[in-house]
Amino acid sequence: MSDEPKPPPPVGTDEEHVDRSVLIGLGGRWVTDWALRLAILLIAGWLLSQIGGALWVGILPILLALIVATVLWPPTGWMTRHGVPKALAALISLLGSLGAVAGVLALIAPSIIDQSVQLADQASEAIVEVQDWLRGPPLNIRDEQL
Repeated sequence: MSDEPKPPPPVGTDEEHVDRSVLIGLGGRWVTDWALRLAILLIAGWLLSQIGGALWVGILPILLALIVATVLWPPTGWMTRHGVPKALAALISLLGSLGAVAGVLALIAPSIIDQSVQLADQASEAIVEVQDWLRGPPLNIRDEQL
């Protein structure tokens, strides 16, 4: 036995022949493996969306409570470090944030009310324009159909 490499087989022998069906089978196996993985991911995503949709009624309030608690923790922590009882600090933070939101709404409400008439007029004009366009040449829809 020698460690010399084997010379390549002569052209036209059976050792050089590669069966194409084996190569196609390997490629087909690769494609089906990835298609199966994709199908599993799509089914899992659909199931998660269905479960999430069913549980959303319970998940949404929890998420909102976590957001509120996260936002209000810094002032509550500051008050507790300065000697305010925890329950009172939480109450002050909550009422203060509600007051701030109410104040912002009270500041912008007059401008919204002033612009509501303008907005209603513009919406009416837009509806008339759409109706005119629908009556026009491309569609020729009659008033009874509108």
